[in-house]
Amino acid sequence: MAFADQVRDVLSDTMNLPSEFLNFLPQFIAPNPVAAPRIAGQEVAFGSRNATVAATGTTFATGTDLLSAPLEFTATGQGSYILYVFAAGWSNTNIGTSNSLYLNLDGASGGVFCQSSSTTANAIMGCTSASYISAPSQGRHSVNARLVVGSGTGSVFGASASGYLPILLSLRVA
Repeated sequence: MAFADQVRDVLSDTMNLPSEFLNFLPQFIAPNPVAAPRIAGQEVAFGSRNATVAATGTTFATGTDLLSAPLEFTATGQGSYILYVFAAGWSNTNIGTSNSLYLNLDGASGGVFCQSSSTTANAIMGCTSASYISAPSQGRHSVNARLVVGSGTGSVFGASASGYLPILLSLRVA
């Protein structure tokens, strides 16, 4: 039997692989890792905060991040990502004043991706949104959502003591 036929015969029965092959496999894979392909919708990073976040800052520089620590991820330099934000709600102490969520990518503003204002002070409105991150450069990055207000005090609710679910941020492959 030719060598190729022997290999084909052994590999056709995956439950009966020779010990030489099984011993060689870890030695080959360790220095030659294969990156898992990124699939649309695949979660890359996730974070939560079990507290209400309040902000009085009126600019990106003075706003307040929703998570205590940003989500960390490694970008390929070719694919895009989507940051999802889920919270029980948000409000502002002033009538007609805006609350805005800014994309915070590596400590820099990625722009506003969600904004609301209310005709009633302290009215709680739903807070669910998503921000598109267009192909960040290859390498390590950090991302967060930052709350900025027009005036007054804005709050994003996420405290279990108040009966709210935590604030959730999920970074996924676009």
